[in-house]
Amino acid sequence: MNEKPTPNLTVETRSLKHTFTLEERDVIGGDLARAISALRGIEADLDSVKADFKAKITFAEAQIDSLCTTRANGFEIRAEKCVVLFRVPDRKKDFYLQADFEADPKKAVIQLTEDMTPGDFVGELLQAESKFDSREEIQLFTPAAGDQGLLIVGKFGAKWFSALRVKIGKLELTERLDSEQKCFKARPDAVKTAVERFRKWAKENLKDLAKGFEAAADAVLEAHKERAE
Repeated sequence: MNEKPTPNLTVETRSLKHTFTLEERDVIGGDLARAISALRGIEADLDSVKADFKAKITFAEAQIDSLCTTRANGFEIRAEKCVVLFRVPDRKKDFYLQADFEADPKKAVIQLTEDMTPGDFVGELLQAESKFDSREEIQLFTPAAGDQGLLIVGKFGAKWFSALRVKIGKLELTERLDSEQKCFKARPDAVKTAVERFRKWAKENLKDLAKGFEAAADAVLEAHKERAE
């Protein structure tokens, strides 16, 4: 039996409809999810780059503004090490550049002046009084309800000096233990004079209430009248 020969086929490409199977649709769905994820990653990278360049632009603009302001003003504020000198009577403290002050204190120029704080007064007093020998704080009366009275006595060289720190109610008396003040050859004289100042202050400010401190003042004089050191 003889077979018929296969005729020659002509093949051409055309766009035709293709209906996907369920398996093909699942593959396409997976590809879609990966494409969306990739897009989100690219967008995140773009946002990050934008933010980075925006920050760089902001920094450059701020630097330009700062330089323009500095150039126009002719100065800038810098942190400098300063020597501080206290003017207690004026309740002020002056700042000098440390390098200038150490080179020549007389030629150093005040760079800044501020009001002294309560802490400054305490620190300055401690610093000023540290040079006194045999420094002692004597209670003028028993402290009560925030009231306190101290008589400070100290020796500088061969001389004795005294100061008072008294607070009674809203009234205060604060003196400095200062070598520029009146001095005495003997310790009891320095104590006695300070007690007399306290009594005078109490009479002027406390009036009749001053009598309540007389006995304590006498006790201080008695306890220190023989101490010569």
